[in-house]
Parts: sequence; structure tokens; C-alpha cells
Amino acid sequence: MQMTVDNLRIRLASVEEAVINTPLPEIKGELFPDDLGVSYQISVDVDRPRSLVAVDVTLTYMDDRLTLFSGSLKTSFSVVDLASYITMQEGDGEFRIESDFFPLLVETAFSTARGYFARELQDTPLAPYPFPMIAQENLLKRTTYQLR
Repeated sequence: MQMTVDNLRIRLASVEEAVINTPLPEIKGELFPDDLGVSYQISVDVDRPRSLVAVDVTLTYMDDRLTLFSGSLKTSFSVVDLASYITMQEGDGEFRIESDFFPLLVETAFSTARGYFARELQDTPLAPYPFPMIAQENLLKRTTYQLR
């Protein structure tokens, strides 16, 4: 799959094996939507030398404060000439991307993780409650970045 954004050439490089951080325990009784909570974490690893951007998404289901299920899925994208779009900020270790393609990568990886875990949780008590869609601006607020 090849995408073009602002003259960038981006392709899906890989979707790694999912990591189950907390397997679904045996649940006795019924789950009620009002008691079910979700949380998510997104981390982006920008690998300039290899022109790769890896987005790791962790999705967690909770009932009260008990974690019912947590899993992570890493999706990597190849970005042709990635380093040319990155500008380092003087003295503070911060960086700036000269083209706004990261939201597309984060949203794609998040959607991939949602779909993957919806399939993994089929035939479980969580099946009726797929992880919700989250607005892009909220995803980006909870995203951390690392530059190599």
C-alpha cells in the first residue's frame, strides 16, 4: 500500500505480532457498559537512518480499576527520505517535522490496532464492546515521540 501526502512517499512496512500485556481473565457474570472503561497509549519511534516510523498502540479495557485486557500492536511505515523532513531545534533535543503526515500514521496504526483486537476478542465477553473510535486530536494529545 503506497500513500502520498505532500509529495511524500509512504508505505506500510509491517504490522508486527501483537503483544498481550494482560490476557482476558475468566469473567463470571455479565459486563455492563457503564462499568467498562478503556484507555490507550501511543508511542511513535522515528528512525531517521532507516527511514522508518513505528507506531506502537496499547489498548486497555478495565472494569472499575481491574484491568480486564491489555494488548499492544506495532505498525511500521517506510517514509522515503524521512530525514529531509526533520529539523532539529537548537539546544533542547526537540524536533520538528516539515510535513504534517504523522497524524495520518498515528490514526492508521490506531485503527489497525482496534480492528486487530476486535477480532482477537471475538467470542469473549468483550466482543460486544469494540474499542471506541477516538478523534484524531485526542489521539495526538496522548502520543509520545522518540527520535533516533
